[in-house]
Amino acid sequence: MLKFAYTFREAIDELTSERSLGLRDLELDDDEWNIVKQLRDSLKIFKSVSVIFSSDTPSLPSVIPAMDMINRMLDGTASDDTLNESIQAALSLGHNLLYKYYKLTDLSDVYRIAMILHPGHKTRYFKKAGMDDAWISKAIEMVCEEFEHAYAD
Repeated sequence: MLKFAYTFREAIDELTSERSLGLRDLELDDDEWNIVKQLRDSLKIFKSVSVIFSSDTPSLPSVIPAMDMINRMLDGTASDDTLNESIQAALSLGHNLLYKYYKLTDLSDVYRIAMILHPGHKTRYFKKAGMDDAWISKAIEMVCEEFEHAYAD
């Protein structure tokens, strides 16, 4: 909706400036249009991730990379002084909430196991993400333990 509004800004400005329509209270000034643009740009990452998880084939191994992608974007924008303060605050809150959920993935072995077993990720993903060797070794150990528990017989 923000993308649509910003794309048709001129038409919306013309419509809301028409006194006979009684929409003058809804008219946006340049600062408000700038907020619309910043918000539109800030929310793009969430749309991309929503599309991934709304597909016919979302999978567990896509959760961690998606969270990493959002985290990278929020790292760069939450402290961007060129953004409106309210957008900075919202992105900072979003970053904190993402961190909370990211930490929860460590409480379940299934995320690490799914990543290690995924042919496109394996341990390579964790190494590239900068995880330390002990953490990666623990993930491999989890896979082996699960195999022994569920399939050894």
